[in-house]
Parts: sequence; C-alpha cells; structure tokens
Amino acid sequence: MSSKPESSERQYSPAAPEQLLARTKHRSYVIRRRRVLGAGGSVAVVLALVLGGILIPGSSRPGGTHGGHVYTADRIGSAYELTAAPQAVAAASPRVLGGVESAEVGFSLDLLDHLDSSGNSTNTLVSPSSLATALAMLELGAKGSTASGIAATLRTAGFSAGEQAAGWHSLAAVLAKETSTSGSDLAKVPELNVANALWVQDHFAVEPAFIHALSSDFGTGLWQANFESDLTGATDAINQWTSENTKGLIKQLFSPGALDVLTRLVIADAVYFDAHWATAFKTATKDRTFYLPSGATVSVPFMTSQSPSAPATTGSPKPLKVPVAETNSYDAVELPYGGKKLSALIVMPTTGSLASFVSALTPSSLARIVKGLSSPAEVELSMPTFTIRSDDQLNASLSSMGMAQAFGPDADFGGINPKVALQVQAVEQHAYLQVSPKGTVAAAATGIAIGVSAVEAVHPIVINHPFLFLVRDNATGTILFESMVENPTG
Repeated sequence: MSSKPESSERQYSPAAPEQLLARTKHRSYVIRRRRVLGAGGSVAVVLALVLGGILIPGSSRPGGTHGGHVYTADRIGSAYELTAAPQAVAAASPRVLGGVESAEVGFSLDLLDHLDSSGNSTNTLVSPSSLATALAMLELGAKGSTASGIAATLRTAGFSAGEQAAGWHSLAAVLAKETSTSGSDLAKVPELNVANALWVQDHFAVEPAFIHALSSDFGTGLWQANFESDLTGATDAINQWTSENTKGLIKQLFSPGALDVLTRLVIADAVYFDAHWATAFKTATKDRTFYLPSGATVSVPFMTSQSPSAPATTGSPKPLKVPVAETNSYDAVELPYGGKKLSALIVMPTTGSLASFVSALTPSSLARIVKGLSSPAEVELSMPTFTIRSDDQLNASLSSMGMAQAFGPDADFGGINPKVALQVQAVEQHAYLQVSPKGTVAAAATGIAIGVSAVEAVHPIVINHPFLFLVRDNATGTILFESMVENPTG
C-alpha cells in the first residue's frame, strides 16, 4: 500500500491546549461516568461547567446528522478532555435492536471458543459486551472490506455501521433501566457503570462525523493526548482513566509497548459491575474437592446455600429457590441478582470436556438450555468462590474471527481520516471477576490502539559524526565518487 502523508489541511482543529485550559482555570471537576439513560434512547453526557467551548463543524454520520459544541471538561496529567454535547439519538427499530441482541450472543460464544482454543491460560475470562462496544465504535470509522470484516466478526453484517451503533445505544438503554450507577441498594438493583472514550493525538485530523457518531451513540468524550512527544504521559492518562472507571480493579489498559509514537487514536471502553445475589449464600465457606480436566484434584473454598430442610434461625439466609436443569450432558442453574433483572447462568458439562462443550455451543443451543430450566425449585447449591483476572491480547483471535484486514497495511479507516493510512495496532482487554457468598463484582476495560504504518513515520536521523559518502550507480554498483568526511567545514 502506498504511503499517504498526513494532510496539512485540518478538518478538525482544536484550540491550543493553553487556551482551552485557561477557560477552565479555578473550576473543579469530578469523575464523570457516562451512561445512556432514559426512554427514547437519548444520550446523557454529564458536562462540567465551563466558560466557553469550541465548535466542531457539523457533519453527517451514518444514519443521521449531528452538530454540537465541544467543551473542555477534564484533565489528567498532560491529556485533556473535550466533552461533546450531542443531539438526542433515535431509538433503534425493533428489527435492529433484536438483531444486535442476537449478534451479541453469537459474538460472545464465538469469542469464547477462540479464546479457549488459544490455550493462553487455564481459565478464560472476557467481557464480550465491552469488546463488542469498542469494535462497534471502530467500525464507524472503517470503510469497504475493513468495515465488512468488523461487521462479520460482530455478526452484524446485515446492518450498516450506523444501524449497529443505534442498536448498541438502545441495548445500553435497556441495561440502564435495569441497573443503577450508585450501588446504593445492591439488594434490589445491581450497579453498572459504563464509560467510553476516544483518545486522539494532539492536532491529528479526525473526521467530524466520526467524533459526532461516537459522542452521540456511545457517549464518548474526546481526549487529546500526545503519543508522539509524551508517550509516557499519554499512557499514564489512559491508565488513570481506566482505573477511575473500574474502581481501581483494572489499572492498565495496554501492555508495555502496545502504544508507540505511531499511535494516533485509542478507543476505550470500561465497565464496572457489582451485584448481590437475590438470595444470599452462607457467609462461611469451607474447602471441598474440585476436579481438574487432567483428573487431578484441588481443595478450594466452596459457598453453599441454606439447606431447604434446615431449621430456620434468626439471621440465617433463606433456602435457595432458583431455576435448575439436570440432563444427561449438563447441570445448569440460574442465580438471579437483586431485583431479578440480571442473573448468573452456570452450566457444568457432565460428559466430555468443557472446551468441547463450549466449542459446540451456539446461540440456539444456549437458548435451549435457558428454556429447559425448570420453574424455581428449592435446592442446596454448592459452588466454588473464586477470583479471576485476565489480560488478553486479542489481535490474533479477532483476526481469525474475520477482521484480519483491520490489522494490516490494507486497512481502510477513511471514516476517521481519509488522507492518512491507519491500521489497528492492538486490541487488548483486561478483566476481573470475583464471585463470593455476597454476590459478584466484575470489571473490564477494552482498548483499541490505531496508528499510522511504520513507513509513514518520520524518524529523525542526524549525521553528526564522521561519515562515508558514496556516489554510485544503483544498477551496476559502480562507485563514481567516494569521500570520508571527517570535518564538513573543510
């Protein structure tokens, strides 16, 4: 692919950092968690009070036209945020919303199979919704076969990028109605906080349509950073944002070396989840035997529900009454969280390996498992308490799932900048999951780094020591002149 120099024409030209930061002097800002709220699919982006703003020229995005002002809103180290005030987004049609919901399940199972087959660790942990959200944001800037590859990976090939974004927006609105951002009453309502952000190299031209689409559909702020001259500062700012939006559970978004001076954009999604069981387990746990795939055993702490036959005592948990299924090939149980809008589905194969079971799992077979659950029945359930962390580099998995072109020199991200050849450098996700007698705490952060090809970078070379100078014929190698330059002044 031929090198395309960065255009001197700036389609997006932010004001100087000093000017923007001067407007917010003496203002105090708090960490804002952006959530899709309310009926009708409107976006709520919390704006800090400022004295003024700058205008990003209005431009159409897939599926609509959005104009609005962008305000200086926050600062982390050398990075600063310009938070958009987008226009309301229409809710996705039932066809699109249903399609995105189905696609998310298919994508989740496909991703789990690809991660499991990678053999990177004993346990596998991933947040498919966080990754899918980040990829849906990336698709808004992709064109041609690059966009088609991302859509195929997300299983949304039947929808345009704009329709898909609207579908994710409406799906987030559904989750927002079922959860709270405060965590003030986890016995009744789970806490779910989602934050999205776009980090852009300072003064790098970005299509206004891309910025408006991310702001309107995904509630992103626009962070300005300087990967070229302050890579450490930019990385530190991204990591601090990640930690703040996962309550310190995820402290690093990218592995060392994933970001470099060629990075131009980072798309980030962070999720924090905290929920109590609708029916608590016994707080005391005891070690029991757990059987490993190899046939070996380990002793691990188990949590056990109150036995239905046990006499009731003051302060003791209630017996567990939940949907269950026991078949020839698996045992399944559904554990509802407080409010009973969200739940944990636990499926244990009773024949064959877990890997083979997951590999054969499809959206329709998963739906059959859920449908096959009985009406809630009183059971005595014992299961391990556990805490898992994962650090997944997803380039290889996503390439094998259909979007390999996005990672190579033939990638087309003309929706971000049509004059600069961009490609995805790295897709990473870091996740945390803790299951205890009280409930579940989980967090995930997904980052997509996008940069220019190495051939397009300007690497300074300074000839400031004695050197050899040759004038030669390229075809024959004939040297016409040669010089050893010890002192250029003569």
